[in-house]
Amino acid sequence: MYRIALTLIAIALAGCNTAQTRDVNSPFYKVPIGSEIILNKDLDIPEGQAHISLQDGIPNTGVGNYNVSCTFNVRNLGPSTIKAGTFTVRETSPGQEWVSQPNIMRFYRQFRFTPDSQPDVLNFVCQDWDGPMLGRPISVPEMRKAVGDYVSFKFAQ
Repeated sequence: MYRIALTLIAIALAGCNTAQTRDVNSPFYKVPIGSEIILNKDLDIPEGQAHISLQDGIPNTGVGNYNVSCTFNVRNLGPSTIKAGTFTVRETSPGQEWVSQPNIMRFYRQFRFTPDSQPDVLNFVCQDWDGPMLGRPISVPEMRKAVGDYVSFKFAQ
């Protein structure tokens, strides 16, 4: 009975993800296609890794899952460098998935880019883990806090 109730609550919360707003500070803000994610500083990817994450404005390959972090994922293992530049968003997908039922869910926003001068950069994902009844989509202010001065956002109209 407990599992059924939690499953129904999770389904109801998932339905809330369809709500959209033009308020960029809302967790339900849908980032428009054509928006830009601007990397202000080069990011070095260590040997043997295919990503670099930012949490509280600090680059790292390992982050705490219970605070929002944002990750650039690349095609090939490092060492390599993601050069400062602009990435144009061609697709966004907010979502959630179970990490450990019935206690922990992963809430995320994934951004895919148009082909540009850095085709090795696959995507940019911001995520947070939380309980199914406490969690919600990642907001733009939370993403800004995670990336610090490494990344800026320019939203299309």
